[in-house]
Amino acid sequence: RTYKLFKQFADAMMGGSFDDSFGEAPLRQTLQQDMAALRDLIANEMALVEGQEWLDEKRELQALALLEQQILDVVREFEAAHALLEAGRRDKAWVMLRGTLERSIDEDFSRLVRQLIEEEEQEVAAIDEAAAAMITKVRWLAAALAVAAIIATGTFLSGLMARLQQPLRALVDGMARLSVGDFGQRIAVSGRDEFAQLANGLNAMADQLQRHSLQANAARDDLERVVSQRTKELQDANRALQGSDNARRRLFADIS
Repeated sequence: RTYKLFKQFADAMMGGSFDDSFGEAPLRQTLQQDMAALRDLIANEMALVEGQEWLDEKRELQALALLEQQILDVVREFEAAHALLEAGRRDKAWVMLRGTLERSIDEDFSRLVRQLIEEEEQEVAAIDEAAAAMITKVRWLAAALAVAAIIATGTFLSGLMARLQQPLRALVDGMARLSVGDFGQRIAVSGRDEFAQLANGLNAMADQLQRHSLQANAARDDLERVVSQRTKELQDANRALQGSDNARRRLFADIS
């Protein structure tokens, strides 16, 4: 949209109708809304992070302000060139316009946009890495809990094996299901002896493991959704940049 605004300014100057009739005012208003939306997104991110990540988001906010200032500076250069054109100083006006197109837009503005996109790419890569590390940590935690459950249950079963075979087999079957990740099954409990207490403990452990499994899956889904969203945003930004570059090429083609 910024490149479109710049192209409309240039077309208007060449056509001699530098006013709001070509849609500059609505487009400028849309750009202001875009900047406000970006600031809100960064503010939301700053509310969720701290430390170095908070400082990184603050730098993004400063970079966004710099980008907005560059847009305003380019608009002022267009307006100044148009004022020279209106005053009859055509040569100086076209020199200023050429400088605006080549320096302010193609060099300064484009470089800043590329820099911001590169920073977002690095942030997405960091999110991917953090997501992979968290998924690995969750997997190790689930494995550790399963191993701990097996060891604890084996210790209990070794002391009770000689007492009652039937409840013991029930406990063994229940642990076998837990060891393969079947956290939805529960051991039938009867009486109030040590076997019943152990069965209650195993059922509670199964509940905890099931909750951890659900939380791990939810965390993984959330991370995958965030990564997918940021990747889509980056792809959209790349497409927008490509569209902007095409618009710039058309601009120079029109100028030529």
